[in-house]
Amino acid sequence: MKRKIAASMLIAAALSGCTTVGYTVAPDKETASLRVVSLDSGNVSVWIDETEGCINHNFIYGGEIAILGVKANLLADRQAGRVIGMPMYRSEVHEKQQTELKVEANVPISFYFAGVWVTGANTRIDGYRYCVKEVSFTPLAGHNYEAQYYVDKIDGKKQCTITLYDIKQENGEYVKTENENYELTTKPCKN
Repeated sequence: MKRKIAASMLIAAALSGCTTVGYTVAPDKETASLRVVSLDSGNVSVWIDETEGCINHNFIYGGEIAILGVKANLLADRQAGRVIGMPMYRSEVHEKQQTELKVEANVPISFYFAGVWVTGANTRIDGYRYCVKEVSFTPLAGHNYEAQYYVDKIDGKKQCTITLYDIKQENGEYVKTENENYELTTKPCKN
């Protein structure tokens, strides 16, 4: 009996060690709503980056937005699939490939998507690529945004990219248009 209890405690400790501290906003701050979406079903990490001009892929404490992907988060809660009631929910995208959260408004925010995508047919994999892109913008209080990570043909080659959208109400209906004030970063920081 003691072995069963000890084994159960060990498993619980291991599983709780897999959880992370996700990004949160202090209660006294103004916020905007953000949905992050990965059209790729593989694991895609989404993290805050506090460096400027390059991607510092260092997983800062409290900086995890989510680990997205249909097969992600099997053992631990990694913030995927949260719904806070934003308009234009992406029901055509698996719930674990998106998450919604509040972000601090009126201050710049930078976060990167780091994903692995596979090329090839169902029965044969031709190769895979690890692709990291970062998006930076200043969210406005009370506004809704969506950052979508996907693979596209850029300059004749398949590459990952991000598009940031504003979700606004016009004439009683919600519409999604590309944000005009965001920047993408592809250059890693030199350590």
